[in-house]
Amino acid sequence: LDVKLSRGGLVDIEFLVHFLQLRDGAHLTPDLAAALRGFVDDDCLSREVLDAHLLMTRMLIGQRLFTPVIGEPSSPARRLLAEICGAPDFETLTARLDSARTAVAQAWRDVFDEPMEPDA
Repeated sequence: LDVKLSRGGLVDIEFLVHFLQLRDGAHLTPDLAAALRGFVDDDCLSREVLDAHLLMTRMLIGQRLFTPVIGEPSSPARRLLAEICGAPDFETLTARLDSARTAVAQAWRDVFDEPMEPDA
């Protein structure tokens, strides 16, 4: 559930955006979501990466608010996290997070022409 540091997470999305900003000299804004939208509009990244960023950002904020202790969230926290992220339940949320990481991994392959290494 580490949406920030796990492979295909927020740090990887940020790296992709910063790389594209430097490579292309485009969408040079500190607003990561705005830069992502620009690269989606330019067909450098898929809409799924932008959606992944939104989902993972909501998840990260929810985790910090409702699960201050690292580990598996409690049942009430699971319900709140799912609601914050627009999922009907926690199982759907985790499936959406898996799909989001898959989209980021695909973007990584597309941009760097190599697979994303799995978590160690």
